[in-house]
Amino acid sequence: MVHDKILESDYIYIYHTESVDEKVMRGGIHAHPECEILYFIRGDITFLSENQVYYPVPESLMLFPPNMSHGWKTEFSDSLFRRISIHFLPEYLDVSERLMFMDLFRAVRYFPIPAPVNINFFIQSMLMCEKMENPLRTLSYKNRLIGLLSE
Repeated sequence: MVHDKILESDYIYIYHTESVDEKVMRGGIHAHPECEILYFIRGDITFLSENQVYYPVPESLMLFPPNMSHGWKTEFSDSLFRRISIHFLPEYLDVSERLMFMDLFRAVRYFPIPAPVNINFFIQSMLMCEKMENPLRTLSYKNRLIGLLSE
């Protein structure tokens, strides 16, 4: 399994996970103080959270509130599993932005079909910030996160 941390700062970090090397993998039930946006790209996977089971489809999106226990597993599949996970602390957003967007993170939310919005565009635009120099990179991550949350 490849679990690359693409970005890490005081308030936001992004992981890219890709795996095909084990028949059964478990992400472990865990919780963290950050909000999490999970962009599921492809593969056969099950997500568990607060006694709910989710079977995400490719190009779907899940939102996990801070301190909400969740985890994942794959079973009996040779298909490549890929996801991008964006974690950010609520403090990363200004007060007015928190008032606007934190309602999205009161419970687990699953968006099985992001159409008509191309979520991949927003995710890729965030990943492109890695090549920028600070302080432009920091500002761009935040602006693109707000764009993603707006959609």
